Amino acid sequence: MAILRGLSPRARIEVSEFGRVPLDRVLDTKLFDFEEAAEAPGWLREMRGEHKPETEEYGIGSFAWRARRPMHPQRF
Repeated sequence: MAILRGLSPRARIEVSEFGRVPLDRVLDTKLFDFEEAAEAPGWLREMRGEHKPETEEYGIGSFAWRARRPMHPQRF
């Protein structure tokens, strides 16, 4: 949400659950103005490559664990 606000502060953000959102809220809204969006400070920083990834900013990480046998919950 913060990135979206930075890229386009006046943008209307539609929150969805499992991708469900009324189509009339996102299609053919005529709300996006590229020239206006391109002037937003966040957009300019993003285009110049100055954006700090959230993985670095907040220390977010992930991994994938694969095994043939199920994980033993008490050993976890």
